[in-house]
Parts: sequence; C-alpha cells; structure tokens
Amino acid sequence: MSFRNQRPDTKTIESFDIQDININSSSAGQLYHHHFTPEIGVAKISFWFPCGTIDQERSFISSAAFDLLLAGSSTLSEKEIIERIDYWGASVSCESGTIGSSVTLRCKKEVALDLIQWVITHASSAVYPEDQIENYKFIKSGGLERRMQTPGYWSERIAKEKYYKGSKLGVFGDLSDIEVLTRSEITTFHMKHIHFGNAMIFITGDMDEQKCQEILSYTDSVFHKTFKLKIPASGTFVASGETSRHSMKNSSQVSMFMMKHIGVIDEPTQHKLTLLNLMLGGYFGSRLMQELRENQGLTYGIGSSFRPAYNERTWTVSGEMNSTNAEKALEETLKIMHEFSKTKVSLDELEKAKRYYSGSFRSGFDGPFSSLIKCQHLVMRNLDTDHYRRTLKNIWETDPNQILETANQYLNPKEFEISLAGDI
Repeated sequence: MSFRNQRPDTKTIESFDIQDININSSSAGQLYHHHFTPEIGVAKISFWFPCGTIDQERSFISSAAFDLLLAGSSTLSEKEIIERIDYWGASVSCESGTIGSSVTLRCKKEVALDLIQWVITHASSAVYPEDQIENYKFIKSGGLERRMQTPGYWSERIAKEKYYKGSKLGVFGDLSDIEVLTRSEITTFHMKHIHFGNAMIFITGDMDEQKCQEILSYTDSVFHKTFKLKIPASGTFVASGETSRHSMKNSSQVSMFMMKHIGVIDEPTQHKLTLLNLMLGGYFGSRLMQELRENQGLTYGIGSSFRPAYNERTWTVSGEMNSTNAEKALEETLKIMHEFSKTKVSLDELEKAKRYYSGSFRSGFDGPFSSLIKCQHLVMRNLDTDHYRRTLKNIWETDPNQILETANQYLNPKEFEISLAGDI
C-alpha cells in the first residue's frame, strides 16, 4: 500500500468552543474589536480604513499613499520617524486593499499609547517626499516587470479584463501608471481618504481592558468620525464563451486560468459552495489534483478557490502545465466540472471534504491575533457575530443532494471565462 493510500484515523470536529468575536463602539462612536491574550507578550493594534483601490483615480495611487505613509511628515524625515519606532522595539506596516486598507502596529503594551500617538501624528501629516516617491516607483516597477514575465500573471489578467470589463474588478495597472504617479495625486488621496477617525480599531494580543480603554480615550479625544465601509455593487457579468490564448516567447510552460463571479449568497449556500470547491480543487484530495496531477500527470499543480470581489466572490480554477499537456488538461478540467452537475458525490468523498474543512476551520482560530481577521470577515460580509458558531453545523448537515443542486446552479463550465498563457 502506498503512503498516499494510508489515511490516519481522524476525529470528527462538529463543534468547539469558539472565542467570542465582539464588535463594540467607543463613547465617541468609533467601532473597535478587542481580544485579550496576555500569554503572547506582544500587542497588535490595527487601524482599518474604509478606502482602497476602489477609490483611486488610477492604478497604484492607493498603494503609494499607504506604502509611503511614514516616508516623511511635515516635521520629521522618514529616518527620524522610523528611528523612534525602532527605539520602542516596535514595527508598523501599511497595506492598501480593495475596499479596506490598514495601518498595523506591533509593540509591547507599555509603549502602545506612545507608539499610536507617534504614528497618528506623522501619518496624518504625511508629505510624500519626491525622492521617496521615486524610490517607490523603482521598486514597484521592478516587481511588476518580474510578474509580467510569468504566464500566471497574463492568464489571470486576460481572463479578468475580459470578464470584468467596465468594472474596477478587471483593472490591472501597467508600468506606465507607475511612471506617471505624482506627489499631487498621492497627497490628494491621502487628504481625502486616510483619516484615522474613520478607521475601525482592532486591539489584540497582550492588551488588557484598561490599556484598551486608554487607547480609545485618546482616539476619541482627537477624532470625531466613525467607521463606515463602502461596499459597491459588483454588477452582473457574462463569460465570453471562448478560450483566450496568449503566446509568450520565452516561456516553457502554460498557465490556465478560469473564473466566474459569485454574487450575493446566503450562509447555507456559502457553506455548500465551500464544500463543492474543496472537492473540485480546494485541497490535495480534490478531483482536479487527484485526476490531473496524480493519475494523469498533466500538471505541476492545479486548484480552485474563492477570492474576494468586494463583499462577493470570484470563483477561480488555475493550474500550471507544459505546453504538450495544456489542451488535454483544460479538457479534463471541464469534464470534471461537468461531472459534479451530472452525478451525486459519494458520502465518502463528501465526508473527507467535511473533515478537511473542519480541521482548517478549527486551526483558523489558532494564534493570538486570529480574531482580527475573523472580525474583518464579518464586517466585510455583513455577517452577525454568531456566524462562526453556526458554520460547522451547516457544514455537517450538507448532503450529496444539496451538493448536486449547488453544482447545477453555480458550476456550469460555460459560465467561466477561460484563458491560457505561455508556450502556446
């Protein structure tokens, strides 16, 4: 018997004591989440802003505004700002997202308030020096150039631009967008969107209630706005019905990318789609991995997943293979997708997917900072705080008939945009 056929006995995780995911409001009305885990010895404070690439006039403006947020203020240089942060043994990271962006601080609780005051003071008066903008352009251009040399970049880009035409979900920035970035438009974005009073605050790790309230007292004293996440409607999209092919001279492989938009769905449908995706290509025991990689040797790796599309989802299937196997791999992928709509999955296959998901779901709550991501998910999806307590129950109650029904409704290969890029 091969190693892959030996499966250890596993326990069925049908429920467990999930930590409370609370969303509270300060005296001034600022939303915050607090989760105290003293054993870690480090605190993590994250300011989540209701802005991102959805608000930019051109590609890369939002990422530049956040990446260079501490690159110099009206009173201090980047070096002086960072030296003080290093002195406290702390770190600060800034990240631009689609509809939400963050400034995250990690430090000892004893210096947390000083660090917060320092970061807010200098981030709020960011001046975006020209030399720092030029450095940003150089680094950003290099990273984009490297990605543009890979088949995976182009298979995804071509499919999304075609499928999401007319929507910001299908916008990809080019090198020219980086080259023409100006201090004026970055500063304008900052003044319009990056206000700490608009942010939701996440306070996790070694930060007790007293320290938490001290932070909130400070932010309430200097800010008088509240967090409000803007979630635009994604729209309705239709696949072109043809397979795009993009040839790359210096590539020795092919990347396949398939995608479809999933609009607003309820919780039970979400859980059924989760299980369907797992069996399709969501883990190593999925049909795509087992048939295309293990049995037929057509691909180096293939999988499927859901990616955020505002507060909705993009369902993707992607894989890498050599040019000889590309067309066969696409054919077999479509065949597997069709099969889910024709024949009920077995109880054993569904049981494996449920067990895998249950274990992953449980491990998703490990770590002192896990509640931050879980809480953000609730806000993004407009879910109540008991959502996670219902999840495993819904997963284990799903049966093969419901999977078949879900596949017939959502897993029609003709509704997926398909793209191949590389040595074709």
